[in-house]
Amino acid sequence: MNLRKLMSNLSTALISQCVSLLLSITTSLLVPKILGIEEFGYWQLFMFYTSYVGFFHLGLNDGVYLINGGKSRSQIDKASINSQFTVGILYQTIFALCLVLFSILGPFSGQRQFVVCSTSAFLLLNNSAMFIGYIFQAMNETKLYSYSVILDKASFFIPLTLLLTFKNTDFRLYVVAYGCAKTCCLLFCLWNFKDFLTSGHKWPAAALGETRKSIAVGIRLMLANITGFLILGVIRFLVDFEWGISEFGKLSFAISLVNFIMTAVSQVSMVFFPALRQSDEHEQTSFFQTMRTVLALTLPLSYLAFFPLVALLSLWLPQYQAGFRFIALLLPLTVFNGRMDLIGTTYLKVLRKENLLLVINTVTLAFSALGALVGSYFHSITCMIIACVVIVIARSVFTEHLVASKLNVEGSAVDLGQIALTVIFYVAILLCPSLQAFLLMTFAYGGYLYIFNEEFKPAWSKIREAFLRCSTRS
Repeated sequence: MNLRKLMSNLSTALISQCVSLLLSITTSLLVPKILGIEEFGYWQLFMFYTSYVGFFHLGLNDGVYLINGGKSRSQIDKASINSQFTVGILYQTIFALCLVLFSILGPFSGQRQFVVCSTSAFLLLNNSAMFIGYIFQAMNETKLYSYSVILDKASFFIPLTLLLTFKNTDFRLYVVAYGCAKTCCLLFCLWNFKDFLTSGHKWPAAALGETRKSIAVGIRLMLANITGFLILGVIRFLVDFEWGISEFGKLSFAISLVNFIMTAVSQVSMVFFPALRQSDEHEQTSFFQTMRTVLALTLPLSYLAFFPLVALLSLWLPQYQAGFRFIALLLPLTVFNGRMDLIGTTYLKVLRKENLLLVINTVTLAFSALGALVGSYFHSITCMIIACVVIVIARSVFTEHLVASKLNVEGSAVDLGQIALTVIFYVAILLCPSLQAFLLMTFAYGGYLYIFNEEFKPAWSKIREAFLRCSTRS
């Protein structure tokens, strides 16, 4: 594994996530302040729908990513990729037009009709940009992908600042600005993809055949990703259906804050995939052990960060006070979804176990949907969220132990420590005042570090060694 290149790619990815974080903070904290609960609810509905547009490429993006992962730009078949890119745009245009027709003929209000139509346009922009972005990542040119993310977020930040400055309360203008930013991202990707675009096309029959092959490979990973999104998505669908747009907006506000960390972790996992594909079995095993311990050390810090965060939010957005409880209930997802992304999903992709990942996520989704329906029956959003979190924890622990067994790595008792921290966190937020809860969590985390001190020591040694190797390597 080229650690110097890995660290360079990782640092660029983290910079892009810092830009994304800045934009997310602005969007989550300032937009609801200006729009109000109902208009912000429609904005969140648009963001919710767009999170599922990846379904419409039918796994093509994931397929080319898996098939070509680890190949350099000089090794990859550019004509094949260009042909598949063209075929993908054609059939996704048909899907987009069907969505527009559905929005016109369906029983939608004016605002919801606008949201669906905007989602159909965003479908083409996003999936085209993501296709190229996946190619960049497959070739281990993850810096280009990170630059496209930075441009995307910066292009939205400028009009967003103007809209907020003039206190514009029409959510539709925010949607248009978001679409324009994605257009800028696509243009940047196309420019850096131009050697593919000028490489010609294969015959239609060959192009369709290779597209079908990529879809056959990628649809399993795509469905695994979609089912992963739906684990939380089913709750949002039910809340929108039963509680209405205002409560949906509050829950979505909480989810957007929790997604800060989960999105950053997901971005890091995309950097690791091509590097791990090029590594030998020993390096993959060593990296798994180190990453497992580092995540066990760092991710639970989110439990401590929760208390000062909510104290600040309560001053800034008092009208979302009810949503802060949702943030607390959702927070364990940052720990266990983070572990799932980095040492579960990433390694299952490296080992080409997409079918297994799909089965795991489908079973998780089924139990999550059952828990959500039970919570809906009792008219309790809290019950829905806790059921989802418990199931996600089970998925993370199971997948981690499964990957460890395939790599011939012994299990770790740290998992039990993280679960214990989560239980203590729930007890603290549900039964204790804020200050006492914070002190209890601080004491619990200190005890956690003390108990598992011997397991954490080797990880820090390997991290220091890796940084020294990167700094001395030419």
